[in-house]
Amino acid sequence: MEIQKIILVLYFISSPFAVSTWDIAVAVGNEIQFLNSTGSIVAHISESMGTLQALTYNPEQQLIFFSDNELTNGSIFSFQVSSSKTNPITYHNLKAIVTEQNDTVQHLAYDYKTQILYWTNGYGHQIKWLKLNSTDSPQPGQILHNFKSKVTAGIAIDSCKRYLYWSNSQTYGATIERSLLDGSKLEVLINENLDQPLGIVLDQSSQRMFWIDDLRGNSYKIESATFTGQDRRTVIHGTHHQPFALTVHGGYIYWTDRTNNDIWRLPVEANNTLDPIRVLDMKSLPMGITSSNQMMSNNLNLECNDVVEPTLKKINATIETVSPSTIEKATNLNINVSDYCLNQGLLKSDAITCNCLPQYTGNRCEIDLCHNYCSNGICEVDSSGFPRCRKCSEGWSGDKCEISVCYNYCVRGSCIVERNSLIPKCQCQEGWSGDRCEISHFEKQNFENQMFELCENYCRLYTSSEKQHESLSLPNCKCSNDIKVGESNSSASNDYITYGEYREACVWKEVNEVLLLTLGLLCVVLLILVLLLTKKVLTLRKRPRIKKRIIVSKNITPLTCRPQPEQCEITIENCCNMNVCETPCFEPEFRTPHATLTKSGKKEENRTLLGNMELPPDDLY
Repeated sequence: MEIQKIILVLYFISSPFAVSTWDIAVAVGNEIQFLNSTGSIVAHISESMGTLQALTYNPEQQLIFFSDNELTNGSIFSFQVSSSKTNPITYHNLKAIVTEQNDTVQHLAYDYKTQILYWTNGYGHQIKWLKLNSTDSPQPGQILHNFKSKVTAGIAIDSCKRYLYWSNSQTYGATIERSLLDGSKLEVLINENLDQPLGIVLDQSSQRMFWIDDLRGNSYKIESATFTGQDRRTVIHGTHHQPFALTVHGGYIYWTDRTNNDIWRLPVEANNTLDPIRVLDMKSLPMGITSSNQMMSNNLNLECNDVVEPTLKKINATIETVSPSTIEKATNLNINVSDYCLNQGLLKSDAITCNCLPQYTGNRCEIDLCHNYCSNGICEVDSSGFPRCRKCSEGWSGDKCEISVCYNYCVRGSCIVERNSLIPKCQCQEGWSGDRCEISHFEKQNFENQMFELCENYCRLYTSSEKQHESLSLPNCKCSNDIKVGESNSSASNDYITYGEYREACVWKEVNEVLLLTLGLLCVVLLILVLLLTKKVLTLRKRPRIKKRIIVSKNITPLTCRPQPEQCEITIENCCNMNVCETPCFEPEFRTPHATLTKSGKKEENRTLLGNMELPPDDLY
C-alpha cells in the first residue's frame, strides 16, 4: 500500500495534469473560477457562457464539463484546460456535447473508465447519460432511470465498485439511492430524517459519502454515511446557509453557499463540533463545485486495482524521468502538516511550501494580514486579498473600528454604551442634564418656571372645555378639577388676561390675516392691469399718422388767365387727376367710413376751400 501511494504521488507530481495549479473549480454566475485549496483565485474563464449551474471534471483528459441554463445551442458543454507553472490556466475546444434539454440540468458526474457522462434533471424525474467521443455533434442523451415522482438532484459515481449514487429531494419522500452504472440493482440506502437532500459526493479515502440536506426554515445539514448507508453521522448542523453542491479535496469538504455567496470548508472527520471556515467570498451566486484530483484520491483504494491499472502503466512509463530531488520530496511528504504549515495551511504536493488561507501569508502561513488591522472589531480578508473589518465591537465604528461612538457625544458628562446596543448614553455631571448633558440646572429651572406660569394660566382659563384644551395643544400641562375659568389662586398673578380678551385677540388676529390676504390679491390684480394698459399705449404710439400740409405759393401763375395780384394766395390743386396729392381734397372727418355726405354738403366744402378766389364759387360748378 505504501509503495502504491508513493508511486501515485510521483505520478501526481510528474504527470501533466498533476502539476495543476488549481485545486477547486466553482461555477459562479457566467464564469468558472479556479481556486487553490485556501481560496485564492488562480484564474477564471467566462467566454461564451450564460448562467452556469452543474460542474464536474475529468482529470485524465483535463476536461471540464458544465451545464448552462441560458445558451440555446446546448445544455451541457465541455472544454479542455491545461496549466503549468509559467501559464496557470489555458483552455480550448469549448463545445456543446448535449443538446438543449427541456428540464434544468441539476448535477453532473463523469465515469472516466467508460467515458460516460451522467446527469440529473430535477423535476424531470430522470437520470440520463451520454457516451462521449461517439460523435462530434451534440446529442440529447439516453434515459437511465425514469421515475414518476422522485426529484433527482445530486449525483456521484463510485468508479471502483461501479455504482451510481444520487439524492432524491421529493417533499415528504426524500431518499438517498444507488444503482449499478447500467441501471440495475436499484436500492434505497437512506429514507429517514431527510428534508431536501441536494449535492452528494463520495470520498474513497474515508470510504464515506457526504450529502447536503437543505432543511426547512434557515437551517441546513451536511451528513455522511458509509457507501451502504450505514453509520450515519452529522458533519455540521447550522443556520443561515443554503448549500447547493459539495466536493472533497485534501481531506476537506468544500461547499457552495447561495445565501452568503461564499465557499466554506470543514475537515472530513468533523462531527458537528467545528465551525466552518470561509474560504472565499464570491461576488455572484456560486453553484456547482468540483475538485481537480478526485480521481487520484479514488485510486488510493486497493479495491480499485482494475481501475488503477491503466494509470499505473502511465506511471511506469514516466517514473524513470523523475529526478532524485522529486523522489526525495515525495518521500518526505510524511512531514507533519500541523507542525510545518501554521494557521490551518496545507502542504503543497510539489514542494515543501504551504497553501495558506486568504488571511495568512508567508512560507509557513505565519503572517496574519489581519494582525492589528481592526482596532476594535473582527477582521477578515475579502476576495481581492485585502483585510477589512467585517464587524466592529459595540461602541466603535469606522473603517478600522477606530472611532468611538462616544467621541464628543456628551457635553458635560461621561459616555457609556449599553450591552447589545450601539446607542451611546450620558452620565451627566452635577448641575447638568439632558440626553447629552447639554442643559444646566439653572437654565432648566428658568424654563420650568416659565412653563409653570404658562400652564397655570392655561388651567385657570380653559379647564371648562375639552375642545379648548385640544385647540391650545399644551400636552405637558396637567390641570386639576378645582381650578375654574375666571378664578385665581394664591400663586396666580392678577395680570392674567381673561378668556374673552384672549378670544378677542385671536379673532382680530384672524381678521388681520384675512385683510392682508385680500389686499395682497388686490395689489396683484392692479399691477396686472397697469402692465396691460402700458402695453396698449406703447402699441398705439407705433401706428402711423396722416399729416395735412397746406402749400402757400407766391409768384406762381395760377391756373386762371387773370393777372397775378400782388398778394399771397393759396393755390389748391385738383387732386382728383393726380397720382400723388400732398393736400387732401376733403377734411378727415368726411373720409371716415361712418359719414354719409349729401350733395349740398360737398358744395359747402368746396366753397370753403375756394373762398379766396375772385370768381364766385357758384361759377365753378
